[in-house]
Amino acid sequence: MLLVFSSLAVEVIGVFKGVFMVPVVI
Repeated sequence: MLLVFSSLAVEVIGVFKGVFMVPVVI
């Protein structure tokens, strides 16, 4: 259960980083 939660958190963090990086690059 913890493994699934940690992997999900990593995916969410990756999406957040991508969303925040796009406006900075543009």
